[in-house]
Amino acid sequence: MIIKKITWRYVILLSLPIILIILPNSLTKKIKEILISPSVDIFKRASTSSDNIIHFLKIKEILDENRELKKQVSLLKKEVITLKEVQLENERLYKLLGFKRRHKFKTVACKIIGKDPSNWLQTIIVDKGKDNGIKEGDAVISYSGLVGKVIEVDNSISKILLITDPSLKVAARIQRTRDEGLVEGLYRNLCRMKYLPLEAKILKGDKVITSGFSQIFPEGILIGEVVEIDKDPSCLYQVAIIKPEVKVNKLKEVLCIQDTKSF
Repeated sequence: MIIKKITWRYVILLSLPIILIILPNSLTKKIKEILISPSVDIFKRASTSSDNIIHFLKIKEILDENRELKKQVSLLKKEVITLKEVQLENERLYKLLGFKRRHKFKTVACKIIGKDPSNWLQTIIVDKGKDNGIKEGDAVISYSGLVGKVIEVDNSISKILLITDPSLKVAARIQRTRDEGLVEGLYRNLCRMKYLPLEAKILKGDKVITSGFSQIFPEGILIGEVVEIDKDPSCLYQVAIIKPEVKVNKLKEVLCIQDTKSF
């Protein structure tokens, strides 16, 4: 019985092409539409679904690539910043080394590791101390000029008073005219030079250097330049406002002078 059913199905399937040929075109067209249309619709839907899946996968791939590229850009930015810092540090150290070679005196290179948080004193902390031969009263310089002096020393760190602090006094002279006076800090990243003779022909832009009349600060170290000139209220001498050559608020490294006799 089963064999007969299968046989009849094959017969019908084999006869179908012949019947389609014999039948009129109008009729076969309708039959074809009935048989083929559902299949075409299914294939269209399947194709559309497939396209949507492919489109979704492409979008996901693009988003994943975008996220990866953003990570790489972020890492590259960090590397650029790190390299820039290394470059700037190398430039500063190169200038310090050049300064040491030009001046034949014994110094210790120090890195700044802190500043006075109270702002009552213009001070910085460096990473060298007694163990490195630094002692209280040592003059401190950078490649561009005078920084200050050491006021406290521990075994491995030291505190430095900056030239912008009013309690620091430095014997100085106007480089062009050779007129001498006393430089003291004014805060606000400025200094003041007192006791200049009334007849001194001082001009804005004149350079101010250490005079050497001190056991602490050697002669010829650049302090800064004159930005303003006025008379003292007593009218006994002139006063010059000095802009320090060293930008104390941007210092990173300094040199502590250990032997001023070698100047």
